[in-house]
Amino acid sequence: MILYGIKNCDTVKKARRWLEANDVPFQFHDFRVDGLDQATI
Repeated sequence: MILYGIKNCDTVKKARRWLEANDVPFQFHDFRVDGLDQATI
């Protein structure tokens, strides 16, 4: 699973904590750091 967002967003922080607490494997894609290309959208 790929979680898209911005690292300092409160909703993203909650989602990341929930995923980690429930041992759900995920990758985090930070829009500000990694950008987002048209094909992904």
